[in-house]
Amino acid sequence: MKITDKPPVPSLTGNDQPAKAQPKGADFARTLAEAGHKVPGRSEASSGASAASELMDASPVGRILAANLTSPVVRMEKALGLLDRFARSLGDPSQTLKQMSGLVRELEEEAGRLTRLSRELPPDHGLRPLIDRAAVMAAVEAAKFNRGDYV
Repeated sequence: MKITDKPPVPSLTGNDQPAKAQPKGADFARTLAEAGHKVPGRSEASSGASAASELMDASPVGRILAANLTSPVVRMEKALGLLDRFARSLGDPSQTLKQMSGLVRELEEEAGRLTRLSRELPPDHGLRPLIDRAAVMAAVEAAKFNRGDYV
């Protein structure tokens, strides 16, 4: 297929009128300006939650992306994955305690994130008990490691 500067055949695009000649970039600049006005509360230093809300306000695709970024299910999957990696590391004799310390820090951080997430969820949310249990388990395992129970 040969690419040219000629506009496509009108019968293929559904337009019977020839396209008006516009300066290149003008349409994109207008679209970008309109999109900038549609996103309320935009600031330079946006937190993760406000960035997700901006995505949700921007477009339907933004709503899907934002839901995936802040979903309790995604947070739980990450926490359970960390706990699983920690359990495998404990069972691996080739792993040193120094190598595991990074994973323990991740467990501590994830426990804090899960606790904050649990506070944000409604009391009757179905995942809240599971999120609370995972947060406690991650915090306890990190505390046991730091206390020296696994030496």
